[in-house]
Amino acid sequence: MKLKLRDLLMVSAVLFLGFIAYSNFSTLAKNWTSTNCYKNIQYRLVQDGKKGKRFRWKLQFKNNY
Repeated sequence: MKLKLRDLLMVSAVLFLGFIAYSNFSTLAKNWTSTNCYKNIQYRLVQDGKKGKRFRWKLQFKNNY
């Protein structure tokens, strides 16, 4: 069975997209955490990349009132 260039490109594209999807899955935000003051206000930290040796974070709030 002769493997064509098109088939090889399709397989490599699927593997590449799978790798990108897996790497993005590991950087998803964690669960929401309630604050001590108000039970219906929650927060979470989201990693926003890296600059040099430092990590950047986003602090997100959610209001459930």
